[in-house]
Amino acid sequence: MEANYTIWSADGRPAAYVREEGVNGARKVFRALNQGTQNNAERRLTIMRPDGMPLFTFYKPYGFAHTPKMHILSPHNQPIGYLRKRALRGWEMLDAYDRQIGYYELYTGRVKDNAENDLALFRRASEGFGDLLAQAFTGSDRYVLRQLVQLPEPFRTLTLACPLAFDTAVSQNRSLGGLLT
Repeated sequence: MEANYTIWSADGRPAAYVREEGVNGARKVFRALNQGTQNNAERRLTIMRPDGMPLFTFYKPYGFAHTPKMHILSPHNQPIGYLRKRALRGWEMLDAYDRQIGYYELYTGRVKDNAENDLALFRRASEGFGDLLAQAFTGSDRYVLRQLVQLPEPFRTLTLACPLAFDTAVSQNRSLGGLLT
């Protein structure tokens, strides 16, 4: 019950790796026994390039009664930005100074800037109904990210963090795999 997966490029090569930090045997057992409460669990994920160099860290603090603000950190542990949940609709994308710069719409998969311009789109990847059914029962989600424009920082990194926010806060510990286009 830990997040270790690969983000795939459109041509089928690994684009990045996601590894969860700080998951020992006792925590794995606790997660297996308490899957229904895992949306509140603290999570720390490191996203690395295929050559092993870190890109960023995704940190979700423990949330008692709500989804906490998620921290997106540089390899040197400096804030790049934050994702803040907005009641059942998606995540506000905040810069390192806590100013909203965009929004991720949960149900449409759209990433927008403050002027409501579409910047990127997430879609669930599947090879048909059988693949969707397999994803539903195995927890092995696959997403495709389509960037509609070249994204500047911190938008690019915050956009890459959006499916991690969904996976750790909404999908109850289901593992995530993805494609980048």
